[in-house]
Amino acid sequence: MAKKKIHMGEIEKYVLVCIDKDPWIKQSEIAETLDIMQPSVSRALNNLRRKGLLKKDGNSYQLTSKAHEEIDGVYKSILNDIKKATRIIERGSRVLELEDA
Repeated sequence: MAKKKIHMGEIEKYVLVCIDKDPWIKQSEIAETLDIMQPSVSRALNNLRRKGLLKKDGNSYQLTSKAHEEIDGVYKSILNDIKKATRIIERGSRVLELEDA
């Protein structure tokens, strides 16, 4: 039986990685790192908990076993986002160079 993929929004993916890197990270630090407003972080954390990917343990966050099953795919998704953005930037730079010629 195929494993059901959990849908995560872009912010949820980035928040999950922040917590994977630092379980003690504060919401304000996540907001600063991702350059988003703190209510967006809070909403993402609540969504991640509701999806069974995250639990709060005192002052730290813990990824659940379900999150550990998903995390490699999340990293790959972020790397793909970076590659896509890099291609767009490179393409835009080449076009701008044509204008200067």
